Amino acid sequence: MKMNRLLLFGLFLTLLYNASAQQYVINRLKSKVYIEQNQFDLALELLQNTTAFPKADNTIYCYIGYCYFQKQNYTSAIYSYLKADSVSKNIASIELARCYAYNGDNKTALIWLEKHLAGNPKKPELEIITDNAFESVSKTSQWDELWKKQWYSEAETEINAVNALLAKGMPDEAQIELETYQAKISPKHIFFALQAKAYLMQKMPKQSLLSINEAIEKHSMSAEYYFFRSQLLLKSQKYADALNDISKAIKLNNILPKYYIKRAEISRLAGNKKIAELDLKIYEELYPESVETNYQRGLLEKAKGNLLTALDYYDTVIDKDATKAVYFLERGKIALEVKQVEKADGDFGMVLDFDPNNTEAYLMKGNTRFLLEDIDGACFCWKKAKQHGSREAASNIYKNCKE
Repeated sequence: MKMNRLLLFGLFLTLLYNASAQQYVINRLKSKVYIEQNQFDLALELLQNTTAFPKADNTIYCYIGYCYFQKQNYTSAIYSYLKADSVSKNIASIELARCYAYNGDNKTALIWLEKHLAGNPKKPELEIITDNAFESVSKTSQWDELWKKQWYSEAETEINAVNALLAKGMPDEAQIELETYQAKISPKHIFFALQAKAYLMQKMPKQSLLSINEAIEKHSMSAEYYFFRSQLLLKSQKYADALNDISKAIKLNNILPKYYIKRAEISRLAGNKKIAELDLKIYEELYPESVETNYQRGLLEKAKGNLLTALDYYDTVIDKDATKAVYFLERGKIALEVKQVEKADGDFGMVLDFDPNNTEAYLMKGNTRFLLEDIDGACFCWKKAKQHGSREAASNIYKNCKE
């Protein structure tokens, strides 16, 4: 009996710990969303709540520092960033340099900037020298003296150059740069990750997958790499593998909201509605009114067989954003399933207004025109779909249209 009580007490503590840990993650996510939405006072209220965060870590102190920085309270920002630095050395060196510079303390700003430049990783030189925070500092002789030293290795210079090319949408030039300096770019996982991004921008997903595989093999602790690969696997409909990767990304970094909404989508497609529901609830708590929240909820309700509920969510999506063909296509397909044929017909027409070459929309509009007893209209749409390779449209034409 005593042993059973101990087991039950242990189970209770485990459940309590798990619930507390989950709420801790939710609070971190909420604070990140508040910051993203420039609601710095709300973020600070949550971040400084010792109940929400009983033991703050360096990221919490960095978030607090960022909020104060955005409120131009540089003294309070410095205090928080120094706390972060006391937990993890140089984690906030560039932020401290910027705060001291804005506070008019050029000497201390340069000390922290030098610490940042001596560490790794560091911001690109161009980003630092064009930062408005250093406008006053840059006019001093000490600034000129600081930049006489070569702070960036050849590898760092090339990595910054490739990133700049990718940011400008120039993957071909980025690939040339990567090939030219392949032997000098280190560590190698960064080379392969950059190569993967360039291949994807060049619409070469198979090569991109091979490169990101190499990056992960050489560095298996990057949430970003697993997230990137999960997107490639999702596009190739390898849902189980994609789910495995996005789950690894969340395990490595559980404070990025986009990971949860993406895992909700992947889980639904992989047939794991339980994980999809849990992740979607997290995202709904963070972004209750967003288009993506309602869109993914509609898709999940459809997968669960709740078609009328799904249709309501699609109505909300289109009320908020009527600029995407996919929203009308999805709503049209559900409307057709629940026998709202005229609504479906209108939605498929909207898809074709956005995308006149959409094969599925032509096929589905042919079906709705047929149900509305417009045989000529149905055959016209089916023929368009057939021209784009639809076998179902070809079969419908054979059965119902005069060639």
